[in-house]
Amino acid sequence: MMPSHHDDDCSSSSLGPSSPAAAMDLPDEEASCSWDTDHVVAWRDADLPTPVFVRTDRSGAFHAYPALGGPFHSLHQVQTAVDLHARGTARAQLERRSALDKLSRKERAVREFLYYPDGTTRVRTMRLVADLERDKVRRLAEALLDKHNDAEGHAYEFQDVVHWQSICEGKAKWYYHLNITVRTKPAADPEKGSGDLFFAEVSRVPGDVLGYFLSCFCRVQPDGDDNEGLCHGCENNGSVDMKHPHADLYTGGHRNICFPRGFGPSNEMQLRGSKSHPTEEADMIKAEEDRIRATFDYLDDEEYLENLRCKRRSIRAITVSEPSRQMSSSSSAMAPPSILSSVIVKLSATNFILWQAQILTHLHGHYLLGHFDGSLDAPA
Repeated sequence: MMPSHHDDDCSSSSLGPSSPAAAMDLPDEEASCSWDTDHVVAWRDADLPTPVFVRTDRSGAFHAYPALGGPFHSLHQVQTAVDLHARGTARAQLERRSALDKLSRKERAVREFLYYPDGTTRVRTMRLVADLERDKVRRLAEALLDKHNDAEGHAYEFQDVVHWQSICEGKAKWYYHLNITVRTKPAADPEKGSGDLFFAEVSRVPGDVLGYFLSCFCRVQPDGDDNEGLCHGCENNGSVDMKHPHADLYTGGHRNICFPRGFGPSNEMQLRGSKSHPTEEADMIKAEEDRIRATFDYLDDEEYLENLRCKRRSIRAITVSEPSRQMSSSSSAMAPPSILSSVIVKLSATNFILWQAQILTHLHGHYLLGHFDGSLDAPA
């Protein structure tokens, strides 16, 4: 761990994890869960375009960003709030499901593939990506600042993100460099305060659930020269206006790496600069919708669907029969090959790419058919 720097203007990597694994004492129903209290955690949901960020305070309560009510006193309460945020009330879900049930199989699949439950598009235009990424970074910065305030006893009030840059320096080494405006409230007069520019480095902790922590948080001068040390992570990727403290105070950005545009780190200037005209974006969304509709044409083919049903019945019959290793050689020779053996044979074939396209289409159709007739659960 790097040396700590604590004063009113700057604190460095001691803001990160204080122990390798700090977990809360959870209620009995959550005793098997481990929640890292040192990090702001990204709580992802398939029906949300960006994660909900969750932090804990010193009392052990959970806070969500965006605000979903709370504070929450269990992970179950957090999950309930996220579910409500993503899919609406039970009545809204029932009304939405009733509306979908009136559509054809194909139209229903298209709707669920192209739109979130609230009706917003899943198609990622550059305009949408830029807006979503800025909103995500803003909520992450606000959550981290609130956690910093709770841990250090400060009263900083988040205002806005001025610049942001994501940086990658190898596998599992991702950072955000941010310039944010913060309102500082003097203790003598909490109603008054100044808006100051701060540099924040956000380090990402890899894992099944992503965690983030502040590895550097420093006041910087908005009009001063950024001559404290070159940050390759920002300089090489176009964030030339980012203000940094002394290079010893932050962790990322010291390796001279440049990524091809569109494949590596990103910033708002890259995303905003790639915006297309609204008419072009509408054409792009329409083209994607047409492509998806063509993909699901088979759902209107009753003969094809009946063949799928027959295959599903055959698969079920195989799974409930005795294992093939206990069958006689004559009966096993007549039995259809198992899915696993077919996969192994196909994986060793030279036409893997073609097979992959074929088998994925059939598996997708098999799943959707089961989803529509109620024998399979809806996607998570």
